[in-house]
Amino acid sequence: FVDLGAWAVQLTLLVGARPYLTRLLSHDDSEVPGLALVVWAKILVSDAGRVGLPGKDTYRAFYKLLHSERMSGYHRCLAALCLSVACRSRAAVKAGLLEVGVLHLVADGLHSSKEVPLRWMLCLLCAEVCRDFEAAAVAALNGGASDALLVALGDSSPEVRASAVYAVGCVLAASVNGIGATAQGAPVSATVT
Repeated sequence: FVDLGAWAVQLTLLVGARPYLTRLLSHDDSEVPGLALVVWAKILVSDAGRVGLPGKDTYRAFYKLLHSERMSGYHRCLAALCLSVACRSRAAVKAGLLEVGVLHLVADGLHSSKEVPLRWMLCLLCAEVCRDFEAAAVAALNGGASDALLVALGDSSPEVRASAVYAVGCVLAASVNGIGATAQGAPVSATVT
C-alpha cells in the first residue's frame, strides 16, 4: 500500500500504524521484521524524517536488525537507511547509537560486506551519526570507522564513494574542535593523508 505514494504513507500514519509497525520490528520470524522495515523506510523517507520514530528507544530495534546476521543484506540496508533518517537533527538517537557501538558495526560492515547498497547506507549512517556530533566524530577518527571510510573512498561503486566522501566530510567538520590524536598517537592529519 505505501508504494502508492506519499498520500498512502500519510493515510498509514493517519490510522495510527506506527506503534504496530514498531512491535513488528521485534517479531521472532525474520520475514515479518523485514516487511516492517520496508514500510518504515517508506514512512521515514517520504516524510523526510519529520515523523521520526515513536518512543525514545525505538532506534534500538533498528540497530538490532542491522546487527542481525539472519536478516538479508537488503533488509540490513533498509535498517541502516532508517537509522540514518532517524539521526537527522536528533541528538538523543545519535548518542544512543554511539553508546551501543554503531561505529564499530559500520566499520565491520564496510570491511566485510559484498553488497553495494549496504556499504552505501553504512557510509551514510556513519555520516549522519557524526554530523554535528563531536563525540561521535572523534570516536570515528580514533576507532576503525575512519580506516573503513578511507578504504570506501576507493570502492568500485560510485554511490559508495560518494557517501564515503560525505561521511569523511561530516566526521572532519564535526571534529574540528575535538581533533587530538588517533589511537596510535599520531596526529589525525598524518593518518588522513
